[in-house]
Amino acid sequence: MAYPGPDYICHAGEEKVGETLANASRNRVGKVVAKALVEAAQISVGIIQRQPALATKVSILGERIRALNTAIEKVEKQVEDLFGKLPYNPKDFPAGDIPSLATLISEIEDIHRFPTLKQFLSHFGWCPGSFQTGSYRLEHPRMSHAGNKYVRRLTWMLSIVAIRTISPYRAYFQRRVKAGKAKMHIIVAVGRKLLSVFYAILKRGIPYNPDWEVKQPCCPGKVLTSIY
Repeated sequence: MAYPGPDYICHAGEEKVGETLANASRNRVGKVVAKALVEAAQISVGIIQRQPALATKVSILGERIRALNTAIEKVEKQVEDLFGKLPYNPKDFPAGDIPSLATLISEIEDIHRFPTLKQFLSHFGWCPGSFQTGSYRLEHPRMSHAGNKYVRRLTWMLSIVAIRTISPYRAYFQRRVKAGKAKMHIIVAVGRKLLSVFYAILKRGIPYNPDWEVKQPCCPGKVLTSIY
């Protein structure tokens, strides 16, 4: 840990603290956070007498974090090596890095065990759950809780990434918001479209094409989809 206490942070200054933060966070945080840390360290009170003990404790925590980061990097490298042996190119998919795509593909296993898109979506729990009692049936049921909750969370995050970075998905999101639809419901719809595209890619073995259109129902031989 480079700066295990307020005194260390004040002595280092904004520039060095910013460089450390940028390196540790892969450039996600930097000068702005460094400035806030230095300012907070300068006004810290009631902690000077315990400074050595605090520094030791923070250093130990820092070493643990560093060890975890090293382990994560090692696992990610192994995942990349294994993914490289698969007949897929990360660029063939509309969204997701190698760890994300590897997670989805490992959950799917063999795409051919899902004859239809509906079965594929049901496996991920990305479909409405059924609720019926007697003759009453809920008109707008909530999402099913079936499937791997971590993969559902990953799909949710990929949907947000797609809305932010992929023009057709962003346009679809903005169009639905303008129509008065709830944003959470739109994200669910985007997730369904993403999974539909993944299904089409894996079924047909061809890269993502934003111009795909729905011309007929999905089937093993011809799988077409669209973000519209």
